[in-house]
Amino acid sequence: MPQEDKNNPQDPAKNSKPQDAGILPTQPTGQTGGNTGIDLDKILLPKKEVHDPANAQRINAGALLESEQNATLRPVEQEGSISRQPAVQPPKEESFVRPIETYQGDIEKVVGQKNISVVSIAAAEAARRSKKPVEAPASPRGESSIKKWLLRTGMVLVGILFFTLAAGIFYFVYLKTRPLDPLQNASQAPFIIVDETKSIAIRPADLSKGAVMNILQAERDSLSLSLGLIERIYLAQASTGTNGEATYSPIDSGQFLSILSLLLPQSLARTIMPEPYLLGIHSFDGNQPFLVLRVDSYQQAYSGMLKWESTMQYDLAPFFTRTPRARIPEENIATSTASTTPVRVVPTKFSDSVVENHDARAILNENGDVLLLWTFLDRSTIVITTNEYTLREVISRFESAPVSI
Repeated sequence: MPQEDKNNPQDPAKNSKPQDAGILPTQPTGQTGGNTGIDLDKILLPKKEVHDPANAQRINAGALLESEQNATLRPVEQEGSISRQPAVQPPKEESFVRPIETYQGDIEKVVGQKNISVVSIAAAEAARRSKKPVEAPASPRGESSIKKWLLRTGMVLVGILFFTLAAGIFYFVYLKTRPLDPLQNASQAPFIIVDETKSIAIRPADLSKGAVMNILQAERDSLSLSLGLIERIYLAQASTGTNGEATYSPIDSGQFLSILSLLLPQSLARTIMPEPYLLGIHSFDGNQPFLVLRVDSYQQAYSGMLKWESTMQYDLAPFFTRTPRARIPEENIATSTASTTPVRVVPTKFSDSVVENHDARAILNENGDVLLLWTFLDRSTIVITTNEYTLREVISRFESAPVSI
């Protein structure tokens, strides 16, 4: 055991000062001093025992341990007492709801447990994706997708069917009955200057009097021209060539009169020239048709026209049929003289008439309206129309034409 230093100031036994014996005399424990009545055992401190340094250290260690245990196990003092120890927080209640697991939390857990870096995790994920074959994404709701596809396909097919049906109806109802218009660049009109030209192609199946008359009548009824204007009707026959393409050839006057099955006298039919001729419509009091023909013999043509008058009105109907507007009869004015009854003109066949200094033959109704008339513009040109105003317009344009054909 090492020797203790007698001069060591840490020695409590040696550094302690002796008690002053003159102040308080030492009395045995449990004795009282004289007549003072003072219990010295309660006043005087217990006598300290002197121990060696090793024992003192052991005693100090045991005292410290006991004090710590007492401090830990000390019961809770009464309310209102001030405790120098820090307040102990109550333990947190454990939640029965599990926390939501997130991708970030899983990554942090793996990094903390296995000491793996985020870069290595990203590299491993990229390698895994590169090795995994790319699969086509499964369509959600497979059955509903198939139903939608079938529904759309059905709607498309129904739409195509309706479109085809509508196109067929349009072709057979509209285009089949409507004459074609293939000859927009028809030649210049002969005899007079016209304002418009309408080309009509007639199919071989329509080369009959009834079909051609219906086509011409439909054009007359549907035509909309300003007052006083003239439209030329250019007729052509449609046919199919060897290569399947449609071809058109103009219909001359001989073919036109033959299609109409006119009861022409032979003298007149022989003198009418195939070309040129002019079929047109004049806008006045409705749409009025007219026909201009070229003949090579005035005497034969005039004689043949007189013979044709018996069937002319019937042969040219309904295209050359005119229905004049109804007239309001004039009221009789009372006078001192005896009233006279107006004479009603009974419709007859053609009669002589003069229009613009041209001798004409006309059919009049009971009111004196012209229904059909014809005349010669010159010794080689015949015109047939349905009223005198159309005849005047044709004569005016014929006389002012730059070149007489």
